[in-house]
Amino acid sequence: MGDVGIMGMHVSGMSWREMRDSAVLAEDLGYSCLSMGESWGEDALTSLAQLAAVTSRIRIGTSIVPVFARSPANLAMAALNLDRMSEGRFFLGLGTSGRLVIQDLHGERFDKPLTRMREYIDIIRKASRGEMLDHDGEFFHTKRFRLRIPPFRPGLPIYIAALSPASLRLTGEVADGWLPIFLAPSRMTAAATGTSPPPSAFATVNTSGVTPRPWNAKRSPVRPRPVWISSNTSKVPYRSQKERSAAR
Repeated sequence: MGDVGIMGMHVSGMSWREMRDSAVLAEDLGYSCLSMGESWGEDALTSLAQLAAVTSRIRIGTSIVPVFARSPANLAMAALNLDRMSEGRFFLGLGTSGRLVIQDLHGERFDKPLTRMREYIDIIRKASRGEMLDHDGEFFHTKRFRLRIPPFRPGLPIYIAALSPASLRLTGEVADGWLPIFLAPSRMTAAATGTSPPPSAFATVNTSGVTPRPWNAKRSPVRPRPVWISSNTSKVPYRSQKERSAAR
């Protein structure tokens, strides 16, 4: 098993001072990363900015932020700034969330989430390379602007929280890693090769992680290591969402 991280530093009843102290402790104990998500509570990005300020080695990232809640340019600005503030320790975890949250909370139409994800990542990649944000797609039409914030490093890591086969294929195509849920590390090989049991077999496993995209010896001589992130997902209704997922 690879490095181990912690997903979701916000525990009910903890003060922000206690959460900051917990982040420092996690770094001292050798955890590889800390991640924060968002739904209809605190946002992930300002939370991570504080955690970045009190740590110096542990990686920090989102798990996840939805691609319907902000414009790609807006999230690119925040992501590049967090990577600069953390001196190259930030990773960006993206997801589509679900129809209920996107339509009833954010007031956006939940249409073609995978098409939107592809376009979203294309624009963020351009920002992370310091390029013009020119994009003419189905959802986003951007031109003329290049972000004034220079990337701290080339290739900001982008991971996708994928559930359906179609979203897994998209993850392998455009992302640097996968944020799985309901998947035990011991079943990683079966999941990667498509020989895993039906989704119901994973429904009670409270584990998710950051898994780099499939290794290709021709692309890189270094085989990436999985980074598993412990989480408690018992209150998140992802099982029914997974069963309803369809290619878009």
